[in-house]
Amino acid sequence: MFIIEKFEEYNNKETKPSKFVKMFNYKVIQEEPIENLHLYKHKLKNMMFLTKGTKCVVDSCDKVGTKIVHCEIEHNKKHSMVIVTDDYYPLTVDHIMPKSKGGLDELSNLQPMCYYHNQLKSNDTEGVNITIPMTSIDISYDIEVGDFVYKKYGRGNHLLRPLGVVSSIEPNPHHPNGNISIKIVGNDNSWHSRSSVVKAAK
Repeated sequence: MFIIEKFEEYNNKETKPSKFVKMFNYKVIQEEPIENLHLYKHKLKNMMFLTKGTKCVVDSCDKVGTKIVHCEIEHNKKHSMVIVTDDYYPLTVDHIMPKSKGGLDELSNLQPMCYYHNQLKSNDTEGVNITIPMTSIDISYDIEVGDFVYKKYGRGNHLLRPLGVVSSIEPNPHHPNGNISIKIVGNDNSWHSRSSVVKAAK
C-alpha cells in the first residue's frame, strides 16, 4: 500500500522523468537513496539486500546498487521496485541453489547478483565464479545428506563457493586413511573433505 500511494502521489505531478532501468526497460517514476531500503524489509528480496549488501557477489564484477527506483512496466502498467547502480543497471536476487534444483526461497539461499551474471549463471551453480566472504553468513559443520553446502577456499579459507546438495557422507575409498568425505548430487566422481565443507546455520 505504501508503494502504491507513492505512485499515485507521483502521478499527480505534471513532469515525469524519462529514465529507464537498463535491460528491463522499466520506466523510472521515482527514486530513493539506498539508505531507505529498511523501509521495504517486509519483502524477502529487500531483506536480502539489506543484510547481504547490494554488490554483485561475483569477484570480478564491480556493479553495486546505489539507489532504489520505483518503476512502471509499460506493457502491463504494473509497478516494480528495483535496486540499481548509478547508471540504472539492475541488481537482482540470485538463488544460490536454483529453484529448479530444489533451492528454497530462504535468506540463506539468496545473494545479490547483477543482471548479467545472473543470466550467465542461469540454473548452473558453477556457471560463474561465485564467491562470498565466510563472514557473510553464519556457518555450521553439522552437515547431513540433503543439505546445501559451500566449499571453503582462498588464502586462510576466508571465502565460500556454492558446492551443491549433499548426496552422501561416507569413507573416501581413494584416501589412504579412508577419511569421511562428502559427495554432491550430480557429481558422483568428486569427494570433498568434510572439514572443507560448511552449510549455512539455521
